[in-house]
Amino acid sequence: MSDASKEMLKQLELYTDTITAFATVQLLSFTYLMAHGGSFTRNVLNHICVPVGLSLFVNAGYITLVCLCHRAEGRIFKTTEAREDVIQEIAKSVRRTRYFILILDCVMTLVVLGLVALGVYLHEFHFDCKS
Repeated sequence: MSDASKEMLKQLELYTDTITAFATVQLLSFTYLMAHGGSFTRNVLNHICVPVGLSLFVNAGYITLVCLCHRAEGRIFKTTEAREDVIQEIAKSVRRTRYFILILDCVMTLVVLGLVALGVYLHEFHFDCKS
């Protein structure tokens, strides 16, 4: 594999890792804000279709970006010699892991919304809005 191909693979790996990390940080931030039970949570629950739709849209964008990076990596791997099959298998495993994390982030965002909404419905979740 040429040095240019190796460098491009490194950049693509960095991009996909960054996108995956950002999606996870976004989930954790959203969970933190929802768990506070303040005005943010009340506003989100009053218009729950907005965060659900946005979450699905944004996570689909993340998955699309990672997919595009993986396709580019695949094209680079196709031009390499067959002796690098082990590296390709490792790369495929890492790709599956990234997709799993991104899908889990999307699902967990929806689960957090659902659990908070259920807690409000069952009167187990209280708001701390200072008016």
